[in-house]
Order: sequence, then C-alpha cells, then structure tokens
Amino acid sequence: MNYGIISIDVECDKGAEWKIQRPLKFSSVLEAIPNTLAPLFRSMDIPATLLLSPEVIKSHECAESLGNHIDQSTELGTHLHGEFIAPQPFFNCSKTSMMQKAYKPDIEFKKMENLTRLFIDTFATSPTSFRAGRFGLSENTLKFLCDLGYKVDTSVAPFMHWKNQIHFYGAPTRPYFPSMSNPLQSGAADIIEIPVTIGNRIWERFPTLSKTVPEHPLFWGFLRKYLHLEHLFRSVWLRPTFSTVKEMKTLIQRMIKRNEGKQTLYFNIMFHSVEFALGCSPYSGSTTKIELLHRRLESILHYLHHLNTKFITLTEAAERFRESQ
Repeated sequence: MNYGIISIDVECDKGAEWKIQRPLKFSSVLEAIPNTLAPLFRSMDIPATLLLSPEVIKSHECAESLGNHIDQSTELGTHLHGEFIAPQPFFNCSKTSMMQKAYKPDIEFKKMENLTRLFIDTFATSPTSFRAGRFGLSENTLKFLCDLGYKVDTSVAPFMHWKNQIHFYGAPTRPYFPSMSNPLQSGAADIIEIPVTIGNRIWERFPTLSKTVPEHPLFWGFLRKYLHLEHLFRSVWLRPTFSTVKEMKTLIQRMIKRNEGKQTLYFNIMFHSVEFALGCSPYSGSTTKIELLHRRLESILHYLHHLNTKFITLTEAAERFRESQ
C-alpha cells in the first residue's frame, strides 16, 4: 500500500511576485478552499492537510470558514511566516520573505511557541504537523517542534535551493527520522520528516555527488547554463503549479520503478491555497490559469487513485511510517 498526502500552505492573499495584498485579504480561505478545493477532495474521499500561517489563524472569519466548510477528515497544522507573529513582527511587510533560519534561536522558538498557542486558543486542539515558511527551517527547528509536541514536519524540499539562503541537496526523498541538529540527515529525533515529493533524474542517480552543488555553485552553474544542460538538471515537483500532468506521472512512475515494491511510498503533493484564487499568486492571474491548475490536480489525484494509492493526512502518514519501523 502506497500513500498520498496533500499538504497545502494557507496564507493571506498575495499577487504578482508574491507581494501581499493590502489591506489583508483571504480569498483563498473564504472562497477557493470551500468552493474549489474542498468539493474536489470530498468527491474523491481525499483528506487534505492545511498548514495555516499566523495571519490566517488570527482572522476570525477564516477560522469560522475553516470550521464550517472543511471535512472532519481534514487536518489543520501550522506554517510559520514570522512576519505575522511576535516577537519582532513586521506586520507591514510587502512580502513574507524572511526564512525562520535567519532568526536567533530564542526568537525562532518564541515565534513557533506563539504560533502554536494561537492555534490551540483558536481551534481548541494542538497542532501536530508543520511546514516552515519558504521551507526555511533552521538547525534548531526540529528540536523546537519536538518541544512543542509536533509529530511531523514537511519543510524539506529535495534537490532545491534558494540562492545562498538554504539548500536541500543530499536530503532523503522518503520519510525519515531526522538528526536533531541536521534536518538533511537521518538521525534519532522523535519527529518524522516527510519531504515534499520532488524528483531529479540526475541527482537521484548520484545523491552523493549532489551534495557538492552548494559547495561548488559556479562549476555546476557553468555546466547547466553554458553546456545547455538545464533540462537535465531540472527538478520536478508533485505540484500542479510547477509541473504538467505528464511530468508528474513520469515522476511517480520513476519512483515506483526504482522502489520495486521494496518499501511503502509516500507521495506528498504540495501547493498554496492562493494558487487557486484569482489574482492571489503569481500563478493565478486568470481564470484560465486556475482552471489549468485544477485540471492538473484532478488528473494526478485520479492517476494516484488508479494506482491504488490511499490518501491520508500528514500526521496519519507519520504514524503509519513510525509503525512500520
């Protein structure tokens, strides 16, 4: 039995270049989730995991809408954009560009603690799933999550990097118990990391070599750009925003073939709710674009169903993985 997971970052409305709309708006929470995404998931009996940013939880209208319109099987977790939570908030920011790894450890922990408390006060239950904003977890994030009672993190994006801020070369692509001090390595932390499903034909074959990319960016950049090998090094996400249906199917087929039935596979589909709200992300500038994303999402969900994939929430996936070890 293989498992499917839908993990959705839920934030305030953005726009072109991910700029925040002012005053704050929540079209994706109040319209896209109840009118577009929830009906699709309900029709296919699929539970989703919604990872909520602080400003969403603070909105009484959003909290009420989530309580009224999502299925009971839906999991709510947290998603830290530190600009919207004390200490040292920056409520008037134009973008949520800060990675939490940039905060001092005491500030990062307090932000995570305040986010967790806000969630508990709003929904009368403790969150157990988490993703760092912009995937920017620090070497302390997993320890803090354990201290706060979380069971699963999904901040690792294999084969990806964001300039000089963070990289995930060499990180496992399957669920794992991470090292407490290094989230890119397996270890003995009492929390489970379920990476976003991302594939790369080159680095899947040479995972050790991939670790040299952040150490020698100029060399690898030269190979990609000047030898016109960009297409060979391109990573493919299980994300309808970034990948076509064909690309996502090919990734799934490659994972199954490489696995040869040896282990349970976990397909972690990731996207933002704002990508399905008109004008609320760089990818949803027209109804045509949103309809394309919807078709891609629906197609890949049907495809995984055809492969007898069972969809579960992030926390359920962590529990299944723990039981299998």
